Amino acid sequence: MKHLICLLTVLLLAPAGASAQYDAVVSVTPAVEGSCIAVEIAMENGAALAGLQWFHNDGGQVFPKVVIVEGQAGSPPDLSQPGLILDQVTGVSMDWGQLTLSSPVTSSTGTAFAVFFFPPSVATTSLGDGGGPGIGLRETGTDNAPFYLSVDAAHWARFDPGFELGVQPMLAAMRGEVPSIAEVGVQVELPATIQLDLEMAPATALGLPSPNPFNPRVTLSYMLAAPSVVDLKVYDVRGRLVDTLVSGSRAAGPHAEVWDGVDQSGRPVASGVYFARFEAGPVVQTQRMVLVR
Repeated sequence: MKHLICLLTVLLLAPAGASAQYDAVVSVTPAVEGSCIAVEIAMENGAALAGLQWFHNDGGQVFPKVVIVEGQAGSPPDLSQPGLILDQVTGVSMDWGQLTLSSPVTSSTGTAFAVFFFPPSVATTSLGDGGGPGIGLRETGTDNAPFYLSVDAAHWARFDPGFELGVQPMLAAMRGEVPSIAEVGVQVELPATIQLDLEMAPATALGLPSPNPFNPRVTLSYMLAAPSVVDLKVYDVRGRLVDTLVSGSRAAGPHAEVWDGVDQSGRPVASGVYFARFEAGPVVQTQRMVLVR
């Protein structure tokens, strides 16, 4: 028996006796400009992202773009950050599609997101040829990599963690200097209405370090949408605490802290890569900094 489940703008289709690796697909339908689905990718222990595989529903449909951005584990992606953009992505009906990056990349946060944008005004009505855009889905009964759906690329809803989305990263061991997504990414173009909404709504966030690379000091700016308890700390590449810049309550609004390139004892630290970790309520962000003496 074929059954159809509609939840808000989410379409889930599954037939009886499906023999494919994924016996259902998930989509946002009817899609509008900015409708997308994002899956979290863990990139730890020195792994680099070399590409993606995904289970494609309809070979006649094209994802207008797939965006890869850095992010925070357990939180939806922020598409105001720079990312890798791959245009006009498609695959074979009810089979695995594959994207290979020209060069592997890593994430300075240890987490990345693959964001698939759906073609506007195209509905998903069935499985396979002519069925419309969608990505494979199956229920596992265990927790899976988080994935999120959005109608506008700005507001996200997390899908039930008991389901697995048919997107798999192609990981490779890092050899030599591998650039981060933030270093080689470009600004993601979003619909004007979404950009305006993001600009007008103050959000709690850590800004980019300035300057970066730096010597001998760097400014770390952040915004608080509401009064919050803030922790802003600097760590080295081995995860060891180097210095604490903020640990306490701060008022809503913009703030800035300066790190002078010293440890907690006031001793200058060596040249290298350091990470500023910002935590304010549910928001946790990390920015990569390079000290060049």
